[in-house]
Parts: sequence; structure tokens; C-alpha cells
Amino acid sequence: KASMSVLMWSVMLLLLFLVMMGLLLQKVAEPFVRSEDEPLDKRIEVFMFYGTFTRSMLTMFEMTLGNWMPPCRALVENVNEWFMVIFLAHKLVVGFSVVSVINAVFVQETFKVATSDTRIMLMTKERARRTHFAKIRELFQHVDADGSGSLTAAEFCSAFDDPAVRAFVAALDLDIRDAERLFDMIDGDASGTVSLQELSDGISRFRGPAKSFDIQFVLSHFRDMEKVLMHLNHTLTPDMSCSTAAKP
Repeated sequence: KASMSVLMWSVMLLLLFLVMMGLLLQKVAEPFVRSEDEPLDKRIEVFMFYGTFTRSMLTMFEMTLGNWMPPCRALVENVNEWFMVIFLAHKLVVGFSVVSVINAVFVQETFKVATSDTRIMLMTKERARRTHFAKIRELFQHVDADGSGSLTAAEFCSAFDDPAVRAFVAALDLDIRDAERLFDMIDGDASGTVSLQELSDGISRFRGPAKSFDIQFVLSHFRDMEKVLMHLNHTLTPDMSCSTAAKP
């Protein structure tokens, strides 16, 4: 709806400008067309482009969006060469600048609407998830040397000795510095093997920079640990005091 609104306003403003220009050129060309002193073939040529309001409007659209030289030549060659200035200004200002700005605004508004539409966002997310899973499956098949359908720690770590595998994983925005530690974090159930789904989920979690949720999650655990340590400190301090007092 927003993109249609922008399109309608742009078309109305452009149409208003073309109507004014069409009326102006039709009135300017009318004396030449009515003059019996001018050659008939030239008068007919000018009349074809600017003889009536509708012809003049059609000529303006042709000049703005199509071939602008024939309408320009009709006035420049037959009426006055100074019309060249008007036509060049129109082409530079309207034909290039205004139309390009309208296209840019319309495209930008369309993209804005597309990014805010829930259904389109879900489709984009799902498409990205499928693409990511396809890349992880390709990596998994390459690393799974024995074809067992699961990766052991030895297979996983040895695969990252290959520069091609490191480059492939780096393209997924994942920085691998300790392959063994990464394997342990991906292996959530501590089974010693990693399946395709576990590898895909793990790389999805660890790729890119730390997210706000991850940082807040770690901070929350630190707060919980701090409370536990403070409680232990308060619990052990009286006991230690009593033990000290009991010594002779």
C-alpha cells in the first residue's frame, strides 16, 4: 500500500508537470500552425506533434519516456532554434533527474515495505535457513570420511587441518581457532559424535559476532554464580570464626 501511494503521488506530480508543458508548447506552436505564410508540409509536421492538446500531451510523454528527438526537431527546424534550450532542459531535468528520482523512491519504498512485511520476512528467513542447511550438509558429507552419518572428534578436528575446509567455514562467518573445543560445544548431548542437525544448529549459533542475547545469558549466569559464592562465603565465615575461637 505504501509503495502504491508513492507511485500515485509521483505519477500525479509528473502528469501535472507534463500537462503544463504540453499546454505551453501547444500555445506556442499554434501561431505557426495557423499561419498561411509558412510552408504547408512544415505546418503539418508541427501540427502532428503540437496541433492539439492531446497531441501535445502524447508528445510530452514521448519526450520524457521515449524518443525525444523527432518532437524536438519539429520545432527547432521549423519554428525557432531556441526551442533547443527548452527541450534540453526538459530532458536533463525531467527525463534524467526527476524520472530517476521517482524510480529510486519507488524502489526504496518497495524494499521498505518488503522488509517490514511479516510473511515476506518469514519466507526470507526460511530461504536463508535452507541455503545454510544445504551448505552445512555439503561440509558434513566432505568431513564424514567413513560415511557413517555422524562425525567423531577425530574426523572433525582433522578436517579443519584442510585449508579448503577452513576457507569454506570462514565463508559461513565462523572463526575456527580451537576445533576440539568447538566440537565439544556442538556436541550438546556429550555422545562423542555430532549429527548433521547438531552441526547445522551449532554453526548457526556460533557464527558471526556475539549476540546481545548470548552476552546477557552469560551475564545472568555470572550473577547466579556470584549469589552462590556470596551465600557460601556467609555460610563458611561463622564456621571458621567458631573454629578459631575454639582453639586454645
